[in-house]
Amino acid sequence: MKRRSIIILGAVAAVAAVLSVPFLLPLDIYRAPIERATTAAIGREVRIAGPLHLSIYPQIGISLSKVSIANAPGARNPQMIEVDSVLVGVIALRPTADGGGCTSSCIFISPAAER
Repeated sequence: MKRRSIIILGAVAAVAAVLSVPFLLPLDIYRAPIERATTAAIGREVRIAGPLHLSIYPQIGISLSKVSIANAPGARNPQMIEVDSVLVGVIALRPTADGGGCTSSCIFISPAAER
């Protein structure tokens, strides 16, 4: 009985350790690389002003807060779009052959676009 309790306690501790990892990772070190890669991909300056969080539900990915995408030069509004939160779903946790990542979806939450 004692051995069984130790095994159960060890399993619970292992699950707790795995579930705590997203809260222990310093995601702010990825802010600048994400901004540079996105800016290069879409040709507009991208800024992430809020915190970054790992997301497990509804899908594995990263959540970006207070994201803005610059408008074309000379436009009436300097920002083409401002978003409270963006959830980027990840289907490849490692870089692809060309060095880029692989995402499954990009969900904008509360976007405000220039008219």
